[in-house]
Amino acid sequence: ARFMQYPDIYKNKVVFTYEGDLWLANADGTNAKRITSFPGEEFSAKFSPDGKWIAYAYSENSQKAQELVTLPIAGRNPVKTFPLLPSRQPSEQVVWTPDGRAIAYLVQKGEVANIVAQPISGGAPKPLTHYDSGHIFWFAISRDGRLALARGSRSSDVVVIRDFQ
Repeated sequence: ARFMQYPDIYKNKVVFTYEGDLWLANADGTNAKRITSFPGEEFSAKFSPDGKWIAYAYSENSQKAQELVTLPIAGRNPVKTFPLLPSRQPSEQVVWTPDGRAIAYLVQKGEVANIVAQPISGGAPKPLTHYDSGHIFWFAISRDGRLALARGSRSSDVVVIRDFQ
């Protein structure tokens, strides 16, 4: 069974995905209603700073490029969609800028991750970081516009265990 993922809270409302659909409910879990249905990969949904819009990254399937979508809190159809810059991994995290004029997300090229901001008014995404190495595991933008992030490298090893009992 699938479960609620990627919740975001604004005042007394929570937005979350459940079984591929986008839902809105009171923060106490009452009055849950499906506001849009997209059969496809799970996505992260975030309220705009004024609570009137929801943004999320979405793809119908793993073969199709992801899009950044904005939707009024009342639901209905997306108002604006933007193609996400190509990335090795799907963008699970989207973050509104404090002024509500752009939505930031991760872009990974090879082993290097950076953050870009897609202006809601349109145009090309603008780089927020300019790293030439490393991965970004998580990021946030404070109300005064400062960027906080967890960044580092990934490593993995292959281990052979013999005579395991």
